Order: sequence, then structure tokens, then C-alpha cells
Amino acid sequence: MLTNILSPRAVIRLLNEYFDRVFPPIHEQGGEVLEIMGDGVLAIFRHEARDGGRAACRAALEAARRALGALAERNRMLPDGGAVLQAGAALHYGTVSYGNIGAGDRLDFTVIGADVNLTSRIEHFNRELGRTLIMSQAFAEQLDCPVWEIGHYELRGFTKRQPLFELPPDES
Repeated sequence: MLTNILSPRAVIRLLNEYFDRVFPPIHEQGGEVLEIMGDGVLAIFRHEARDGGRAACRAALEAARRALGALAERNRMLPDGGAVLQAGAALHYGTVSYGNIGAGDRLDFTVIGADVNLTSRIEHFNRELGRTLIMSQAFAEQLDCPVWEIGHYELRGFTKRQPLFELPPDES
């Protein structure tokens, strides 16, 4: 963990460098960054009713691929001994509730709901499975490109095992 070996200023510098590579693809694809949670990003892509979410899922997938590519390119350019930046993307298609949540003098605009929780649980499998991009079944069903099932997993707070997917190696 970089916070254990780097100064706070160096960690902030690295986080900003990370976000400088992750945010632009999200914005370019029409997404909206709602929250920064440590080194994590919560972004949403709104969909048009007429396409059932297909365009939003394609945009989210493209943003994730571009962000991961930008981080990989940055890491390739590192001098020896430089801090490598890694990320994992969890993609899910679902319904959320949103608004200002908090108390009196401290409100945050955020999204909540079972689909937000599912996405968060999927994200934990990026590290556990050593994958950079994992999709839920609901997300994968919206795509018109091949996906590979990587297995069915128990996710905390969900009674049914969830199938998780990734892009084939030549598609990522």
C-alpha cells in the first residue's frame, strides 16, 4: 500500500495523476463522476429510454477501457522504481436513487440502492481475481460484443450467486 511507504504529499500527487487519467475518458463518453472514495471513483452513465441502456453501457465500457489504457501507458513510461498505478473497473447496469444525502451542514450528492451495492461488491473481485475489468450479467447483456463468463460468485448482501464477466483477451 503506497500510503505506508510514501509521504502524504507524494500520495496526493499520485492520486491526482491517477484521476487525471481516469476522469477524462469518463467525461468524454458522457459519464458523470459522482464521488471520489479514496482511490476509487463512482461514475454513472445515464441512458435514453429508447435504447434500453445499450448506449450507456457501451459508453461506460469504452470509458473504462480508455482509462485502463491511459494508466497502462503511464506505467510503461515510468522510470525504474516509479510507483505503478493500478485500477480495476466494475461495470453494472441497473437502477439507482440519487440526491443530496447527509445532515444539515454536510450534504453529498450521491446514488444509493441495491445496484450500487452490487457494483461495489463486484469491484472487490478485481483484486481478488486479478482482473482489471469485470462486468455484471445485467451489463454484459446490454453489449453487442463477445464477453466471457469468469464464474458465479457469492457477493456479500446478495442471496443468489452472481455470474461475472470480462472481455476476451483480444477485446480488452
